[in-house]
Amino acid sequence: MQDITLINHNDQSGTRFSGENVRTLLAIAFLILAVLATFSQTTRCDFLSYDDTIHIARNPWLNPPTWKSVERFWQGPYWGEYVPLTYTLWAWESHADRRDADDKLTPGLFHFVNIALHAMATVAVFVLLKDLTGATGAALLAGLLFGLHPLQVEPVAWISETRGVLSGLFGILAIGMYVRFARSLKSSTSRSAAWYLAATLAFALALLSKSSAVAVVPMLAVIDVLLLGRRARSTFVALLPWATAAVAMAAMMTSQQGIGSIAYRPNLLERIVMSGDAIAFYLGKLVWPTRLCVDYGWYPLFMREQWWFEVLPMLTVALFVAAWLLRRRGSLLLGLLVFVAALSPVLGLVPFSFQDMSLVADRFVYLAMLGPALFLAMSTRRLSGKWLSGIAVALVVVLATLSFRQTLVWRNDLSLSIHAREVNRSSIFAAATLAQEMMRRGDHEEADYLSVEATRLNPHSARAWITLAQVHTFHGRHAAALEALNNALELHPTSSLAHRMVAETMEKQNHLDEAIDHYRLALKYGRRDADRAVLYTRIGSALLRLHHDNEAIKAFESAIEILPRVTIDAWIGLAQARLRTGDTEGALEAARNAETSLPQSPRAPPAFYVSIAKFYADVGHLDDAIRLASQAVDGYRKNEDALGLRQIEQFIETWQANADSQSHTVSP
Repeated sequence: MQDITLINHNDQSGTRFSGENVRTLLAIAFLILAVLATFSQTTRCDFLSYDDTIHIARNPWLNPPTWKSVERFWQGPYWGEYVPLTYTLWAWESHADRRDADDKLTPGLFHFVNIALHAMATVAVFVLLKDLTGATGAALLAGLLFGLHPLQVEPVAWISETRGVLSGLFGILAIGMYVRFARSLKSSTSRSAAWYLAATLAFALALLSKSSAVAVVPMLAVIDVLLLGRRARSTFVALLPWATAAVAMAAMMTSQQGIGSIAYRPNLLERIVMSGDAIAFYLGKLVWPTRLCVDYGWYPLFMREQWWFEVLPMLTVALFVAAWLLRRRGSLLLGLLVFVAALSPVLGLVPFSFQDMSLVADRFVYLAMLGPALFLAMSTRRLSGKWLSGIAVALVVVLATLSFRQTLVWRNDLSLSIHAREVNRSSIFAAATLAQEMMRRGDHEEADYLSVEATRLNPHSARAWITLAQVHTFHGRHAAALEALNNALELHPTSSLAHRMVAETMEKQNHLDEAIDHYRLALKYGRRDADRAVLYTRIGSALLRLHHDNEAIKAFESAIEILPRVTIDAWIGLAQARLRTGDTEGALEAARNAETSLPQSPRAPPAFYVSIAKFYADVGHLDDAIRLASQAVDGYRKNEDALGLRQIEQFIETWQANADSQSHTVSP
């Protein structure tokens, strides 16, 4: 591999401002403008129900954000992930955002920040590859490939994937500074320690942005040995601290995301074959980036039944053999190895939670695009200026056009799901999203059709049966919903969502003991804070209905311990349970805490105010009851809920009469 080992560049930090500097600055400016022009319209895209509402738009810790919120994200995983740096950025954006008339977050700023991060990552790729090749034009081509390829649309256009873009940016910076560190050792400069510390810090920030940054370690191992020509032992020593941190992060994510509850876990041989399928898929989309969508539906049971299941891995192996045979004539093998190293955490060799939906996704390629960019830069570094200019124009025209069209897909839930269904007829994501949209519009027949078809096309998918159960539940068909959920649990016995839905259905039918059993199973298999807090609250409410007051108190307290600021239902339930046990002071304290939580809850429904008001009325605090009920009046009027408004006005009238009666009784 000596032919692709590059000559070390001397440290040129003191070089005067020259023509090369001007070309570099112009190239950077061109890259930034190209990225902004291609992705600018995503600033008009909505928040998506696909994770955006959970992570940002309706995240109680970001509505509004506080220092306590930021502290919470750094204390431990949230929603099955430990990405505190990303949540800190989202907290700042939530604080800086100009909210709409209903005090809701608006997506524009979040999209703009994501585009800016991607532009910075693109520039970082350019700088890294210019440093490696010494060729500004070749590095510019590589930067355009990284920045404008349609596979990058999903992570840039999807707000929730800010975590991947931010992690990718710091990962690329870590690689660039590590390259400087390795070269400084050969040139005997005194800056090697500084470069290594800076690279390590960047890697740590990448891990804290998204755990997929663990891939930086194998990527750097490939670059260090094959490109920089360092000994494997030296590489091992330098990357050992990074690898240790990566393993620790991977272990944390495995425990948090409930890997043990994956519906189907392929055996080792199947995982190897599936990883070959995934590599072939990504290489195909890299070369021919059309028919991209959010849900390809390549989950293990689906893949195993396809004719190409064992064919694609053979093509992948053939490509690597060809790259090995041509290793002395080019850098194809290097680019492939960096590409695969970046994808290694999500190829299915190690199980991960998303594989139940699909083993492949566009966003997984974000950092991996460095491999093709490296191949392009090294392959074109000796081309003349005319050739480079022609290739650059072609890249901009083709890639920017395709990416610009792909951004239109991400406008909103409806456009995203319709497109996913056009590309992948059996998309469970599309069926679920469109069914919910049809129910919202009152088109129940179409919602039924979509959910039933999802189970027909995906009979081995628990998610499809859960979608059907959701539609049945919406229509009040509880027996049919339970049948669908039983099918889901046969396929996926550890599905927290399926157990929760069974419990909710049982509770509606007053089968409270069975409901509690399923709530506890959902709690056992659930990993996310918000889910666990809700489940404890539901258990407490069911126990309260069974008059198991002390057990209910423990359940409510468990919910509050997880999310003390936003578990209003738990505070109200705790107040009721304490009142039943004779702890009036403790009950009032819980009610005050519920009231304190109201402004911190995103768009707290009027029903919360009414529940607390009723409690105050029950304990004789009529002035407090009237005050809270009056606040509920505003909510009902805003929601145009005539029935709710009439009922609360009757409550206020009754409480006011009782308060007046008490006042006359105590008057002299």
